[in-house]
Formats: sequence, C-alpha cells, structure tokens
Amino acid sequence: MSRTLSTSARNRTLAALAAAALAITGCSQAETTKPSPDASATTSQEATTATPAPTESATTSAAPTQGSPDTAKALADLTYRGEPLTALPPVQVDAYVESLRSALRTEGATFEPEVCGKLNTELNEKLIAHTSDLSLAAGEVDGAQVVAQVSPGGADGIDFGNVTDVITKCPQFTVSAHGQSITSAVSLIPTSIAADSSLGQHVTQELPKGTVHVYTMLAKVGSTLVTTVLTTTEDTDIADLEELTSTIATRL
Repeated sequence: MSRTLSTSARNRTLAALAAAALAITGCSQAETTKPSPDASATTSQEATTATPAPTESATTSAAPTQGSPDTAKALADLTYRGEPLTALPPVQVDAYVESLRSALRTEGATFEPEVCGKLNTELNEKLIAHTSDLSLAAGEVDGAQVVAQVSPGGADGIDFGNVTDVITKCPQFTVSAHGQSITSAVSLIPTSIAADSSLGQHVTQELPKGTVHVYTMLAKVGSTLVTTVLTTTEDTDIADLEELTSTIATRL
C-alpha cells in the first residue's frame, strides 16, 4: 500500500550525497522526500527510509505523463509482491530530480576516502544529464519502499563498467555534512533480468535508527535505462525486484 512520506531537508540532502553510485535512482538514499505538488519539502520528526511516494489523488492505473508512450506502457499497472505501484505526476518527478541535482551542489559535504566523493559525483552528474525525460512509479509494500524508473536515453548516461569500477574502489565510504555522518557499504549483486544488459547493487547504511538496505537493479533496453529500487530495514531476497525489472524491460 502506498503512502505519503516526508523527511527533513537536511537529512534528505545528506543521504542523497551518500549515494554509492547512482543518485538519480535514489539507490542509497536512506532518507529522502516525497516530491510534493508545490515542490517543497515538508518536515517530519520521524526519520524514515523513504522513496518518492505518490500523492493521494494518484491512481494505480494512471500512466505517467512524462516520457514516451512506450514509457507509459512500461510503468502502467505495475505490482510488487501483489501490491500496486502508482505512477507519479510530472510535478513530483521534476521535484525529485531537482532534489538530487541540489544534493550534488551541497557545500560543506566531505567524503572519506576523499576520492570516493569525486568518483561518485562524476558518475551521478553524467547520469542526471541524461534523465530529462524521466518517469517514476512508486509504492510501499510491507514497510519497504519500492520505486520503478524509466529513462529514455538514460542508458547513454551510464557505463556499467564505470559503476563496477567505482564500487570496486569505494566498497565503503562515509559522507559527513551538517554535523551528521552516514557510512555506506556497497557491493555488486548478480542479476537475472530480461534486458540487453543489467547490473545489481546492494547498499547497506548504518543510521541512528538502525540498518537500512537499498537494493538497486539497473537494466538497459536499447538507449532506455530501467531502474528499480527497494529500500528496506531487512536483508532480503531480490528475486521479486528482478522480476519487476524484467517486467518493465520486456514492455519496452
């Protein structure tokens, strides 16, 4: 069941900066905000492991209004473990992408090791540059947040070899900003996805309220990039996330 989620802007920015490789996917954002219709972030006293959530007015069968007809078809009527994912309207998608761009521009953030900051920023900036026509669907299932993303042209903005290189060089790093720190451990995971090529990533973050696991599946279909993200407090099997990713990829 989907629900509206929100966190403080400061925590959102720090967690976005802690992205292991793919900020635009939200893959290691332990705390982020739901893009609201007015593109403003609301504040919550309760830190949550959140991904972009649909507004109350959105319906499960609503097709994305951004992206091509093929993109709309790919994200329509999706389910994860029997629960529906809801397409986000363009204003929420725009706010989500802008929050990620802003995170990369945050002053005062430091990485340890320092080289990991440079590698991640370069990778994220290139990927964000190829996501002008982004579509998203999202939902919450058994307390876990699920996001499905389709980006026409996005495959041109990411080289899986470069991602693998960054993860190999930075299997663990810490990001500090605004008096807070988040340590991320990153690993590649094998994937079995019906696509031209695919890559899986598992990020574990230690937060004050406990451990957060972020699983990301990336799949290329021609020049289109499919991304699915599962954010949960439990170490879990990824078979359902692989199935979701394959379902989207085979619709393109």
